[in-house]
Amino acid sequence: MLSLKLLIGFFGEGILTAYVCPKLIGAKLSPKQILTIGIIYGLFIYLTRSAYSVFKIPLGTHTLILLCVLTLLFKYLGKISFLESFIAMFIAEGLLVIGENVFALSYLTWIKIPFKQLNNTWYHVLLIYITNLPMIIMGIIIRFMDFKFMDSLRDLLKM
Repeated sequence: MLSLKLLIGFFGEGILTAYVCPKLIGAKLSPKQILTIGIIYGLFIYLTRSAYSVFKIPLGTHTLILLCVLTLLFKYLGKISFLESFIAMFIAEGLLVIGENVFALSYLTWIKIPFKQLNNTWYHVLLIYITNLPMIIMGIIIRFMDFKFMDSLRDLLKM
């Protein structure tokens, strides 16, 4: 049951990442590509983080592994250029860093949950979605406003 709950959280993160980041750079992925990339990426998140406890991998290594995996998934399954894949991956990482450092830490400070209590799977899943708030917000903006980061950057550079 623990694994199923965490997979729900990580699949959500994967699908959000596969939807939001390519859209921000103007890449057009089909719903099938988004789901495929999202599910595979979510599975990699789960497996990589699970490997910590089994293999005693140095802290932070999972980030490098996941960045490489995400870039390759965008490149080969999303069929976008390597440069676009790389930019999309950095956007994803930036949104997650904002989510972790602003939303998740603020939430943990506000509700005063001891760090050990995060072993409770539902707290962990909730924290995954709180960490993904910037990605969720960008997904809503993209969906209803057709916002593209690269178009906005080009407009800014023309000024």
